[in-house]
Amino acid sequence: MAEVVVIAVGVVILVWLGVREWRRGMWGIQFHDTITGEPLLRAEASEGAWRRALGRGGGQHTFPVQDRALGSSVWRQVTEPNACTLAVLWDGFPVYAGLVTRAVYEFGGALKVHHSEGFRALMGQRMTFGVGGYVSGDLQVTDRSSSGTVRAILLRALASDRGYPANWQLPLDLPEDGAGGFSALWRRWDFLTIEDLLTQVEGLGNQIDFHPYYDENGWLRFETRLGPPLPGGQFEWNVTAPQSAVSSLTVTTDGTKQLSGCFYIGKGSEADMLWGEAGFIPGPGGPIRDMARSTKDVDDTTRLTNMAMADLVEHRYPITQYDLTVDAGSVDVPSLVPGAKVRLESYGDPYLEDGARDLTVVGVSGDMSWTLKPEVQS
Repeated sequence: MAEVVVIAVGVVILVWLGVREWRRGMWGIQFHDTITGEPLLRAEASEGAWRRALGRGGGQHTFPVQDRALGSSVWRQVTEPNACTLAVLWDGFPVYAGLVTRAVYEFGGALKVHHSEGFRALMGQRMTFGVGGYVSGDLQVTDRSSSGTVRAILLRALASDRGYPANWQLPLDLPEDGAGGFSALWRRWDFLTIEDLLTQVEGLGNQIDFHPYYDENGWLRFETRLGPPLPGGQFEWNVTAPQSAVSSLTVTTDGTKQLSGCFYIGKGSEADMLWGEAGFIPGPGGPIRDMARSTKDVDDTTRLTNMAMADLVEHRYPITQYDLTVDAGSVDVPSLVPGAKVRLESYGDPYLEDGARDLTVVGVSGDMSWTLKPEVQS
C-alpha cells in the first residue's frame, strides 16, 4: 500500500510539473520583417517583459544564443533594429508586437533585444512628404469622419499616392473612409510628422490603436482600430471572492492632471494668435486648476475649442486606475487588449466601495510567467 501511495504521489508531482511546463510553453516569440510582416524566426526567450498600451509600450527579451547550428548571421539578421519586429505570442496568437530598437550581445551567449510597440515611433519619423517631395507635401482633408481622416493620414504615411519606393510600405490595414465634420489643411512648411497629425485627431477625443494579428499565411499585420469604444473582450472579476482570478490589486487615484479649465493656443502671435477654451463643467471641489497647451500648427478656432473641451472632459476628475494581476489561464488572453471591458466587483473591503464598477482596459503587460497585469480605468 505504501508503495502505491508513493507511486501515486510521484505521478501527481510529474503531472503537476508537466502542467506547469505546458503552461509556460504557451508563450512564444516570433521575429518578423517590419516592412512585409514575413516570419523570420521562431525563438525561445529565457526571460522578458512587454507592455502594450494606446500609442505606447515596449519591452525587452533575452535569448540564449549558444546554439551555433543556427548560425550567428541569423541572430544578427532577425534582430536588426527597425528592419525587424518582435511579436509575443500566446498559444500562437500575437498579443504584442514591437519594433526592434536595440540588440545587446553579452559575450558568452546572452542576447538582449529591446523593442518599442507598433508603428507610432515610426510615425514620429515620417512627414507628409519624403526627401525630394517637399513641393507637393501639403495634406488636406475635407469633411471627413474620424475614420476617414485617419485613413487619409495613414495613406500619406505609406506614400500610397506618391510613387515612393517599397520601404515606405508597412503591413497596416487602413480604417474605412467616411464623411463627417473634420477638415484640415496641413502645410508642408510646418514640417509636421504623421505622429503630429494622429495626435491632433486623438486630441479631439478619439483613440487610435494598431492591433497585431496573423493573416492566413502567418504573416504579421496590424489592424487600425478606432474608438472610443475600441473593440475587445469582456471580463468579470470579483476581487474579494475566495477563488478570484485576481491575485493582486492596486488602486491609484491621481489628480496631477486634473483640470477645471483648459486653453489651446494655435497659430499666430500676440493679438493675432488663435485660441480655444473650455470650462465651467461641473466636477469635484478643490482649487482652480487651469492649463494652457500649445498647438501652434492648428489654425482653426473651432478645432482648438473642441480640443480644449475633449481635454477638459478627460481630465475634469482625478483618474482612478486599477492595476491587476490575473492568472493567464483564467482569461481569454488575445482579447485582453486596450479597449476590453472589465466589470470589477468587491464586497466587504475596508477601502473599496461595495458593488460593481464598469472599467476599460488602457494597458496590459506580461512576462514569461503565468500572469498578466491589465491596467483598467473608468
